[in-house]
Amino acid sequence: RTAVAAAPVVAAPNGSAPATPATPAPATADDFQPALPALDLEKSQFGLLGRWGKRAAALVLRYHAFHQQRVNEILARAIGDAASQVSALSSRIEHGRADARAGADRALSAVGALEARTRETAAAVHATRASLEQRLSEADARVARLLTEHEQTAERVRALAEAAGAWRPRVEQELRRTFEHAHGLDLRLDAVGGRLDAVGVRFEGLERGVATNAAALGAMQEAVAATQQAVSAAQEAAARSWREHDAAAARTREQAEAATRAACALETRLAQALQSTALQGEELDARLHELRGEIETLRVQAAGDGPGLRAAQARIEDLAARVAHVGYRFAVRPYMGVDPYGATGDLDQPMGYGAGTGRAASAAAPSFEDVFRGPESLIAERQRQYLPLLAGATKVVDLGCGRGEFLGLLAEAGIQAVGVEQDAALVERCRARKLQAVHGDAFAYLRTVGASTLDAVFSAQFIEHLPSEQLAELLALARSRLREGGLFIAETPNPESFEALKTFHVDLTHQRPIYPQVLLYLCQQEGFRSARIFYPVGGGFTQKSYETSGEYAVVATR
Repeated sequence: RTAVAAAPVVAAPNGSAPATPATPAPATADDFQPALPALDLEKSQFGLLGRWGKRAAALVLRYHAFHQQRVNEILARAIGDAASQVSALSSRIEHGRADARAGADRALSAVGALEARTRETAAAVHATRASLEQRLSEADARVARLLTEHEQTAERVRALAEAAGAWRPRVEQELRRTFEHAHGLDLRLDAVGGRLDAVGVRFEGLERGVATNAAALGAMQEAVAATQQAVSAAQEAAARSWREHDAAAARTREQAEAATRAACALETRLAQALQSTALQGEELDARLHELRGEIETLRVQAAGDGPGLRAAQARIEDLAARVAHVGYRFAVRPYMGVDPYGATGDLDQPMGYGAGTGRAASAAAPSFEDVFRGPESLIAERQRQYLPLLAGATKVVDLGCGRGEFLGLLAEAGIQAVGVEQDAALVERCRARKLQAVHGDAFAYLRTVGASTLDAVFSAQFIEHLPSEQLAELLALARSRLREGGLFIAETPNPESFEALKTFHVDLTHQRPIYPQVLLYLCQQEGFRSARIFYPVGGGFTQKSYETSGEYAVVATR
């Protein structure tokens, strides 16, 4: 037999993608062609019997060579197919590594962009704080200016009030003088009237003397003419007195009206000034109250209690938490139930065991399950979430039962169950706990079970170990062994969780991660009546923890 080994992958000198190993030349039938020795069939030291023996041996050798050539051809084809598969697998591994590097680069770019956005947000908050402080100082300056204007206006009002108080006595004094002058004019008019009355009386007496003394008219013509002149002079004097009185009265009325108008104007101006001052005072009080509200708002915002600043601070805190969470998810390391190598200890110390590490090498290495799966009690508690789904079941098979965590839970619940496990040591651990476990292949065991006899087929961390064609075979075989309404439950790592995807290949026997959407599709293809995704550690049948739950299970009903 000839074994064809895959060449190791060697990184390129410049740190770029590793070079693809050279594919070995496929084997041919000529590589396995036996070399037959040359025989002389006509000569033999044993005579005729020897020649017949040589001919018989030659026939046997030719027959054997013919059949050996056929076997060699089949073997060459098998080896060529294996070499092609190895080459294809190497290519897929290289593509997977390239995809992983590209994903890491994208993630680092996203983290850089997030950090840039965080810095921009911090700069915006700083600018907003500076703007608020500037607005606060401007508001303080405006308040100071308004207070100064208010004091100046109040001073002007006081000055106007004092001026009005000083003008009022003078106006009253002028009014009193005007009224006194008018009263004096009235008295003078009364005196002129009395004189006119006396002149009238005298004129009447003269007329009576003329009437009675007609004879003495001529003699008294000069007296009459003198009297007439006196009367004319008196009339003229009376007319002048009336005109002077009218002019003085008019002047007095004008002066009184002017003084009244001045007093009214002064009172109007004073009232308007007082009203304007009151309105300005009210307006200043309202504006001052408004500015005080704005100042209080700005102070609250500057102190960090404003809605805008609170929202910005909340956004910054959220971004910081998300950045820290992204950093944690990128830095996550494989889960270890026990840590014999110091992977979770002081990062300044080496990781390992034995000399130079400060950790002594144990006599016997712990089992893989104990180190990387976790304590049995922890796993059993996580798998306890599946028990309500199996209420009423009486016959359950646990494929890849491992240390028997779920078998123990089923036994506690009174449910009859059988576990199937290929690892003999794990089977012995199950049997030591009085659990029913079979050492063998899961497919072979299911074929021995009667059709439509099982209530449930359960597996945890099992299907990711199967090649894709065997996964489809398992679904079909499990469905055929379930009764109507029976459940197929298969738990597997959740590739939609970054942490679970990153640590998927901790178990070197894992084939490939299986996305829940793909598993649902396969269940539908195999004819299951319904199927749902269940997140046992938070979420249940909801999708709320799809990106944080480390595992999920498909629950398919026949």
